[in-house]
Amino acid sequence: MKYPPCGGVRGALYSPAQLQRAHDAIVALKPASELHGSLAGKTVVVAGNSPTLNDAPWEKLNRFPIIGCNRGLRKKGINYTHLIIADRHPYCQERDSGRLEAFAKGGGIFLGSDSLFQPDVLLRGPKGNLQRLAQPTPDFPMYVYHIGTQGQKNAQAKMVGRRPAPTLNFTTFDKGLESCLNICGSMIQAACIMGAKSIIFTGIELKWKSEEESHFFGGGRGAGAYPQNEDTVKYILYCLREARKHFRRVGIGWANLSPVKDCPFASVFGDQKRLK
Repeated sequence: MKYPPCGGVRGALYSPAQLQRAHDAIVALKPASELHGSLAGKTVVVAGNSPTLNDAPWEKLNRFPIIGCNRGLRKKGINYTHLIIADRHPYCQERDSGRLEAFAKGGGIFLGSDSLFQPDVLLRGPKGNLQRLAQPTPDFPMYVYHIGTQGQKNAQAKMVGRRPAPTLNFTTFDKGLESCLNICGSMIQAACIMGAKSIIFTGIELKWKSEEESHFFGGGRGAGAYPQNEDTVKYILYCLREARKHFRRVGIGWANLSPVKDCPFASVFGDQKRLK
């Protein structure tokens, strides 16, 4: 659907009519609930965007369903089956490059959060950057899911840093997914909702190697990415520990292929190479 971006960051204005138009456009998209159980009983690869993505054994991993994220389509040689984006900046870049449309029209499953398109959902970024504003919905196929902080809001809530403790959702797209302040949280929740029995993690550390080599494509800051700070890492790790509890409770196996041992992600999901 073609209309100008508006709202979505602090100071960017939008009208009631623009808000209603965005709502109507989102409702017209395919709901992610159509994907319930679509990966039931399967081993699924969950792939981040770190430099170690380049070293993963894709000749072996490409036989599995692969859930990628953000700018993952820039990496050649990966047979992504799913791509998840909840950040407007990578969404705009991949949309404008044509990669996202080609993926979606070529049989790939694109899952996008409704926050990509909602003018009243404020995300980070300056209002002068059009790629940070709430975007029009695409003309190519996609599935939409709801994202947002599902944590307790009352005064007695357990706090993680300065934020209420989150409640992750592993069962249905009919309810919102916890943002986890990082796309890996959405990928994990989505994999569980779609029925994954085992998960192979690759390309996820939650720690930049360097400014020049923070992502598999080089420096991420120039593309609009940013490193996590101590407060957000604390929140993300809480979410990951909740995911690990769920894995153990329902019997989901996992393996982490990243060779980086000294990183936040490995502190939760370890550096083991074999499925547990």
